[in-house]
Amino acid sequence: MRSFGFSLILLIAAACGAPAGSGELGAPIADPGDDRVIAIGESTTLSGLLSCDPSQGGLIYAWSMLEKPDASVLELAAADKTAVQFGITADAAGTYLFQLTVSNGTRSSIAEVVVVEASANESRLTATSAAPETEDRCGNSL
Repeated sequence: MRSFGFSLILLIAAACGAPAGSGELGAPIADPGDDRVIAIGESTTLSGLLSCDPSQGGLIYAWSMLEKPDASVLELAAADKTAVQFGITADAAGTYLFQLTVSNGTRSSIAEVVVVEASANESRLTATSAAPETEDRCGNSL
């Protein structure tokens, strides 16, 4: 009985070491970038550049806008919906939610969301990162 309990503990500990983030081993990983706060009227780039496919396949990008402020007239252009990256301009104060899913043609990632908040309060604005990313989520050099 004592050796059984020890084996069970090892089995549970081994299962806890599974990779996180993809939901499935080998599925592509979507990364729409960091949440941010920008000024009303400011442009920002939404980028899936850090997304990757552990099997080294090419990626198909699928962006959608889940939410926008009631006063906003922002719409995603058809080309933006399948682009690696594209720019938007926040035309109204409030929260914009964008979702990214990537596929390698066989398997799809878990959908990931990025929040863009447009604010008139300058103290809430997010500073742009000074150092660009050098690796995607799979550890490949960009």
